[in-house]
Amino acid sequence: MPDITNVKVPIVDIGTAASGMNNDGTIIVGAIGQKSIYWKEGLSPRSMGFLSNGTSATVSAVNATGSIAVGSANSLGISRAFRWRKDETPEMEDLGFPDNYVGGTASDLNAAGDVIVGYGFHPRAINALRWTNTSGTLNIDELQKPDPGDNEVVIACFAHATNDNGRTIAGECRLRNQIDGRNYRHAACWLDGTITTGTVLNCLGVGSDAWSYAVSGNGNVIVGSSGHPDNPSIRHAVRWKKDPVTNEFNIENLNVIPSQKPTPSAYHAEAHGVNQDGTVIVGVCLYTGGTHGRPFSRKEAFIWREDSTPHVEKLVDFTERSNSAAYDVIKKSDGTIIAVGGSTRSGTEIAVRWNNLTIEDLNFPP
Repeated sequence: MPDITNVKVPIVDIGTAASGMNNDGTIIVGAIGQKSIYWKEGLSPRSMGFLSNGTSATVSAVNATGSIAVGSANSLGISRAFRWRKDETPEMEDLGFPDNYVGGTASDLNAAGDVIVGYGFHPRAINALRWTNTSGTLNIDELQKPDPGDNEVVIACFAHATNDNGRTIAGECRLRNQIDGRNYRHAACWLDGTITTGTVLNCLGVGSDAWSYAVSGNGNVIVGSSGHPDNPSIRHAVRWKKDPVTNEFNIENLNVIPSQKPTPSAYHAEAHGVNQDGTVIVGVCLYTGGTHGRPFSRKEAFIWREDSTPHVEKLVDFTERSNSAAYDVIKKSDGTIIAVGGSTRSGTEIAVRWNNLTIEDLNFPP
């Protein structure tokens, strides 16, 4: 059995930021530190509470109506996937995990809120999970791992996102080469609502790593990040678009680069959010630099639009020193684009909304 002691688990704590919103942008969820926040247009933001005996809760996503949200909470020192249902008693409940598991995390849910995806911790294994409601009964399924290549073994799988109907799930799997000991990251997806063997998504170059973080509502576009063997110091924001004839997902580089000039020799660009039809994508570009002994680090939120020229634009920040990231985006029927994420204002992390590219402080409570 493979040793997963050094497998890096995706970071659930995003600091103070908005992580998701409903289908018209009137309800936004996010976190301030280890406390989940529910924001509704016209009302004061409020805490979403904790599980029984809980000390923290970080919400990841909310469904189309804004009535159901999911995330990860700590209770009695154990990471637990939770579902939050507005005005229920209690509002937050433990989703549970399969027998012999020791913890879990919920990452995303479908439009109706009856399909939830995430991952669970099994002794010496991390597995992608799906929770579904059937006639009021909560079922938990382990998503089967993709077939590994020769001399490779799958050591961990994570489900990060699902589409509106819950039939397309995206995430990543970690593989280890049994000969050279190298770890690989492969973006993966599970299609057609089944839990059968996952499909590995192509990366930009043979031997490079890739991650997938979000799925368009219609299930035709998956977004994330990929390396390239020509320059391992750079990670590119990418989208995988489904071919309507073959139903295969083909990768495309979104060509996101830092605004810093000259362009740094090393940076990581990651796509974290995509709208319903896959034509608008948001994310973050991270890089470091510095001169005269003054190093700095930057986070730049970006937006990619299929119908604009150029396609990529840096989202505005509150300060000249970029420190922002975008995690979700919608495009309304009237063309209004709303993105949410986090930024820094006067040295303090804040949750923000970009309303047609204009930044706004959501004023999450301390």
